[in-house]
Amino acid sequence: MTLKEVGIVIGKKLVTRRRPIRSIPVIVSFRDTEVKHRRTLVSSYGQGSTAKEAKTDYCTVLKGRILITDAMLKTRKEIQLPPMITVK
Repeated sequence: MTLKEVGIVIGKKLVTRRRPIRSIPVIVSFRDTEVKHRRTLVSSYGQGSTAKEAKTDYCTVLKGRILITDAMLKTRKEIQLPPMITVK
């Protein structure tokens, strides 16, 4: 499964943010999503020097996890992600 396909399945847009910090200038994440970690929800993102590096890092963070969208809304979804996610 690709990162783009994950976005289609969960119905969320992948957001890329640029920061003024030279060591980690790019961060990517899906809007309004968290990763389930035991009993808590954790904000997750990928980071890197370029958008592609950040997306690759985000794939590593998400693989095999349970992704929660719209956690506090009636439209909440829990999606088990596959153990392999690629950027492509």
